[in-house]
Amino acid sequence: MAILSRTLVLLILMLGSPKAIADEPIDVYVAAYEFPPFYSKEMPRNLVGEMITSLNFMQSNYRFILREVPVTARYQALSLEGCCDVMFFETPEWGWSQGATRHNIDLGVTTPIMRGSERFVMHKREGIKDTDFSDYQNKRIGGMAGYHYGFTGKRTTTDLLEREYGMYLSNSHMTNIRMLMNDRLDMIMLTDEFIASLENTEYYDKLAFAPEPDSSYTLSMLVNNDKAIDVHIMSDLLKQLNAEGELDALFRSFNLTSFQIQAPFQNTDS
Repeated sequence: MAILSRTLVLLILMLGSPKAIADEPIDVYVAAYEFPPFYSKEMPRNLVGEMITSLNFMQSNYRFILREVPVTARYQALSLEGCCDVMFFETPEWGWSQGATRHNIDLGVTTPIMRGSERFVMHKREGIKDTDFSDYQNKRIGGMAGYHYGFTGKRTTTDLLEREYGMYLSNSHMTNIRMLMNDRLDMIMLTDEFIASLENTEYYDKLAFAPEPDSSYTLSMLVNNDKAIDVHIMSDLLKQLNAEGELDALFRSFNLTSFQIQAPFQNTDS
């Protein structure tokens, strides 16, 4: 009887252990800030949310959950004390070297999956010349708070950008577009990825685009290796998404295939 009692106690302890619940997925929180078409609460669809859906459908070891964060809090979000574990469609060039050091983040970066760029945009009207885009003196320029723009030396201090570059910084690309349409701004900065997603909207034909980008970049997944998932597992999941054709389908549905770095999936079955 004593042996049976000890056996029951051991069984209860094992079942109560988290490691015994093998089928329970690990929650992975994905940080997202206003960066359309990747994420925006103002748009009906966003790429980060739909990629999360595809990842959760494809596998059951991890449960990816979207969590919105302010753009200026993205580094803190991935810290050990922060709310998130990974960030989709981000580049280390946007302050992550200093941010990772300041917040003690063991930063992992996947192979880039997209290339992108951003350029000046004006309200289309007769008489606009290409040279108008390179002359931003005495112009009211709309941008996003916390973004790293090439023409400002990638400085992000709000007071400095307003004082030295005459910038109006908002938290919404759509706000900037509406202000441009109402002639309250002379130029705004938009990413080419967002411009591509606007092609079938009421705004696209009313916009004039600078012939050359202000800056270019590549986008990867950024991971804190000390948290719920590491960069190697995240890379393997991306490869699986690509192999199953899901990555290509997602990019195509947002009109982003021209920005894709990883080759689209090719079905070689006869």
